[in-house]
Amino acid sequence: MLDGVYLSARLPRETIGYLRLPNPWHLLGDLTGRSSDRAYGSSSWRSQLDQLRAAAPMAARQQGWPVGLGATLALVDSPIEIVLLDAEGQLGSDNRVLLSTSLSTDRVADAARLTAEWVAWISGTPPPPIAIDARGYGEADIGLGEPLRLQFQRGEQRLYLYWGEGADLVTFSQLLARLAQPVGGHRAQAEIEAADESGRGLLLWLDLAATRPLASQSTGAWRVLPDLAGSALFAAGTVRGRGQLTLALDELPNDVLARLPKTAGRIPVTTAGSTRWALFAALPDRREWEALRNWLEDRPSSIATPAPTAAPADPADAESLPEGAAASAAARQRLANPLDQLDEWLRPLIGVNAGTLFDRIGPELVLWRDAAGVFTALRVRDDEGFDSLLARLNHTLDGRRSARRWNGLDVQEFSLPTLAIEHPQAAANLIQQAPVDNGGEDQTAPSTPAAAEIAAAAPTGLWQSLRRIRSRAYWIEETPFLVFASVPQSLVDRQSSPNKSDLDHWFDQVQGSPSAGSLFLYSASVRDLPRDSYHQMIRLLQAVGDMLEVPVDPFAFPNADEVDLPERGSLALRLGVDGRRLALTLRYQDLPSEFVGEPVGLASGMARALLGTAAVTAHAEHRARIFLL
Repeated sequence: MLDGVYLSARLPRETIGYLRLPNPWHLLGDLTGRSSDRAYGSSSWRSQLDQLRAAAPMAARQQGWPVGLGATLALVDSPIEIVLLDAEGQLGSDNRVLLSTSLSTDRVADAARLTAEWVAWISGTPPPPIAIDARGYGEADIGLGEPLRLQFQRGEQRLYLYWGEGADLVTFSQLLARLAQPVGGHRAQAEIEAADESGRGLLLWLDLAATRPLASQSTGAWRVLPDLAGSALFAAGTVRGRGQLTLALDELPNDVLARLPKTAGRIPVTTAGSTRWALFAALPDRREWEALRNWLEDRPSSIATPAPTAAPADPADAESLPEGAAASAAARQRLANPLDQLDEWLRPLIGVNAGTLFDRIGPELVLWRDAAGVFTALRVRDDEGFDSLLARLNHTLDGRRSARRWNGLDVQEFSLPTLAIEHPQAAANLIQQAPVDNGGEDQTAPSTPAAAEIAAAAPTGLWQSLRRIRSRAYWIEETPFLVFASVPQSLVDRQSSPNKSDLDHWFDQVQGSPSAGSLFLYSASVRDLPRDSYHQMIRLLQAVGDMLEVPVDPFAFPNADEVDLPERGSLALRLGVDGRRLALTLRYQDLPSEFVGEPVGLASGMARALLGTAAVTAHAEHRARIFLL
């Protein structure tokens, strides 16, 4: 088992950046608190890793690897941690850098050799001679004003490297003394620990306020960085026993938080039997939508230029503006176009714009697959307004609505012509001149030509028959939600299931991805995912053995049943707000490649979920928009 982190638990107060590079051997089965530890902790696996590690220096010399790589693989026994230091809290060329890592040896000569090879790799010169005195200090010329300073603590087998403007021996000694008696409390520490509980994964943290001097000299998007958040973080580590990629912005300003949809608290939806996948989205209300829209359109202009500059009416006019103003105008135009197009689609279809639509539905939109089928749950804010949307679809797309009491349930049915759904031109033909309600600005919806091209491609009789095919959705009321399915049988099976469970519990306790604070959350339970990841790691170990010319015997490793790997694994994608922190996370069982694996990868699973949405939710604009795409 490799050593863990050291510096992240004792960050100096002047730290403005932190980088953790994982040990390469960590990627081949380190013990990180995941279910796979049962396999990678076996004596056969650890023994094989030791053999590979011992062979790395010889392979590096014989095969002409980059200088320093062989020594790193042989000697480095922990992550490599690097902190960026500045007493003024500003990012610049005069910053000081401290590197720390644990070695597998207490030999001073090995520490000097490793440092010399690193210097040679960075500078492109032969490894310089490095002498280390009795106190463990040494130095090497790296072509800067100050030499690279090092200190090797034999007892702890820990190596420190220190360089930068003003990085003399006195400040180095003082810094090491502070590290030996840490006071803690740096604001990055909690973020770092939460993003990787194992302390062994890749991680980058940056104080965005420190980038202000450099950002102020930029005329592009970088200028907005210090105003966007207090800090940024990227991590690939372990959280709650599973792998997780994290991209986070912390200390968001209040004006940004106010424009985000209200995040999920509790999702009061029940499922039948085992849940296979679920998707949650928080929809904005009208005020949040308009505030977000205005902020997205205006923000680039106000930040990207020293003084307010009006955007040109024609994007081509941006060429005559200064560089910063032109970039701002172009960015604003790109942001505005999709939002304007959304309103252009909605008004003729349902008679209202997006802001009015979001006043009638949301904020919770939930899709899931369980033992009874595929379902969608939508909160309705305004019952009368929702009914008017369906009435509008009745008119524009020949929608039909009916109700029936069946097996103890009051089931609603809504249908649209399938051909209109699959062919926008045919759908457009059904949109007639009609006034919109007070939610939209246009007084009439434009008429469009008949779908002549589609009709001409089929015999008249067949064309008429195809036009009669309809797509249907069924729902029941579970106030304040409507629960939709593609057939009424699914609704009855769900209602009568003896094994109901809470979707919140499944998200949080089973999948390890809490719904609380989520703006968007997709999670899937995948059969045999831990087993498949273990098998992939065996193949990876064999590939490394081939590179090092070391035989790897797969028969020596235990099978998945012997080490009792879980039958199912989980994948998740989440965008959420926790306090003043906005984070995008991708959760996996063991390997990030699980996201795109076939046939159960996160990408393919989300595609199936979204396609299922189109099949079961023909009731309102957000479904009608899918129909027209």
